[in-house]
Amino acid sequence: MNKNLFVEPFCNLIPLIFKNLNFAIEKCFDCYIYYQLSCLYLSKISPLFALMSFPQSILQFQDKGIFLKLPIEKLLIICYKKNMQNKIKNQGLTLVEVAIVLVILGLLIGLGASLIGPLTKRAKLQETRDIVKQAKESFLGYAVKNGFLPQEGTYDNSTPVQAFQDVGTKGRDAWGKPLRYIAANEIEGSSVYVCDIYTTSLTIDDRGTFYSNIAFIIISGGENYNIQTENTIYETGTPNIDDYPYDNENNMPRREDYDDIVDYVYLDKIRALVGCPKFRITTEFLHYGYKGSQYGAQLSVANGFPNYTWNISGLDKIEGLLLLTSGNCTYDSVTLTCDNASPCICGTPENYGTFPIKIEVTDSKNQTATKNLSLTINPSGGGGGGGCIAYRAWNLTGATRDFTVSGTCRNNRGNNAEITTTTITLNSGGSISRHASTVGNCTSAIAQTLTYDQAVAADTDRDCLVNFTLSGFTDR
Repeated sequence: MNKNLFVEPFCNLIPLIFKNLNFAIEKCFDCYIYYQLSCLYLSKISPLFALMSFPQSILQFQDKGIFLKLPIEKLLIICYKKNMQNKIKNQGLTLVEVAIVLVILGLLIGLGASLIGPLTKRAKLQETRDIVKQAKESFLGYAVKNGFLPQEGTYDNSTPVQAFQDVGTKGRDAWGKPLRYIAANEIEGSSVYVCDIYTTSLTIDDRGTFYSNIAFIIISGGENYNIQTENTIYETGTPNIDDYPYDNENNMPRREDYDDIVDYVYLDKIRALVGCPKFRITTEFLHYGYKGSQYGAQLSVANGFPNYTWNISGLDKIEGLLLLTSGNCTYDSVTLTCDNASPCICGTPENYGTFPIKIEVTDSKNQTATKNLSLTINPSGGGGGGGCIAYRAWNLTGATRDFTVSGTCRNNRGNNAEITTTTITLNSGGSISRHASTVGNCTSAIAQTLTYDQAVAADTDRDCLVNFTLSGFTDR
């Protein structure tokens, strides 16, 4: 739509009005109105909003040499009064002129007033969102500082519960209704400490996605002054909703379009901010194995509570490997003792290649931990020529060095630090080079280069791990 088709005719009315009132722009010396500025402003925005917002637009005018700002309706009245003196001296206003002024002023004021409702609604909505967010942050800060949440209390639709005063935040939304605060029973009150709590019974369904281990929830009833949320957040506008009738008279449901504003915090977030020990899998990598040869690798966890429930995916692609939670696992000359806290991946691999392995474990407190690793099974072969698909190497030169692994810089590797990674390895046809000086960017001259074939010869125990020394590769 061409905005000028709407704006320009409206703007052109301004000099016409001035002319009819006999105070043309050049004669209104004490009240110089830059109506061109107004029309320029109007042409930069949408035509509909231009007319609606014009009564609120601010025009500049000069009164006795001082620049001021006033709404257009006041400017017209000032100009009208200032020129009345000239009118009285010269000639009176006609009824047509007076009518034009009144019509224009009524139009401008009426259109401006029509915006009050929508703008007020939008402002209150944003203000309430900010209030709910601030309340969430205040409760979170309280929990991190004290290690527990304040008591939930009983909701009262006339007075915010004490908890809002305890954390020092507003307990009412922009419409004046008290916010609702829901706390997980396991974490409220000074008799508990968050690092001793690992799960909560508080859950929430957020627009179709279910979340557990919620610490607390903050709810505003929205514009309809009706809290409709218990444990489910709906899309705004969902009809016929009232899951929490206890904020209404006689506890009777008021089923309306859903408009609650809700925010919540997970238990794990509080635990992390407090610095509680995190339940985790401590196994950093799975060593290499060979097709047709016995394999064994042990898993471990930290900060958990027995008994554990383990689940490993990816072993089925290798075939021949199982997870043992009891008994022994023997490979080469090594015997591992396997139990529920330290199970073993054990067996004889039937396929070779590099396989993604996902390890999941849950403890008795319902804490969960996950880790993604890879397991490389090499083709069958003997020691000192086993032909690993990839080798990992450690710096055993006695000092921090810069290395290049098959074209990739591995700088500042300390003594006994790994040169390679789980993804940057020494593969067939590749090499590892040591630089003459450690400058941190692998740009100095190369002083020593060791090859894949040299690693094969050095790896006598067939675990695909070697040391880079000043005299060459050695078995690790």
